Amino acid sequence: HLPSEIVHAQPMTWLDLLTAADRRRAQRMIDALGELGLPDAEDVARVRMEGKSDRRLARRLVQARLDRLLDEAGADEDARRLVGEAVKALTSGGGGIGRDLPGWALFETDPDGSATGRQIDLE
Repeated sequence: HLPSEIVHAQPMTWLDLLTAADRRRAQRMIDALGELGLPDAEDVARVRMEGKSDRRLARRLVQARLDRLLDEAGADEDARRLVGEAVKALTSGGGGIGRDLPGWALFETDPDGSATGRQIDLE
């Protein structure tokens, strides 16, 4: 028998390996992603905290936010289609406006607003 004062420790997680400040930042990110309805919020946060890029993340975040806004507004399928077309127009290098006209690009920022240098693609 083991002495009663020995407590079985939980296995360490990736969060336990972070500094206290990074752990708080990661937990805030997990909470925010969860509020947007991402079922894999912890996995997404871990990838981000490791400095890796997930090209699909921007699309997922924008889609989740737009879906939430459209749901709150009681939008019908026509409104959802129009919003989808607007996003496409703003993010597809010229936006389908014309071949000889300028397009737009979206760039990721950290929560504090500083640029990460990563261009995002919502298509």
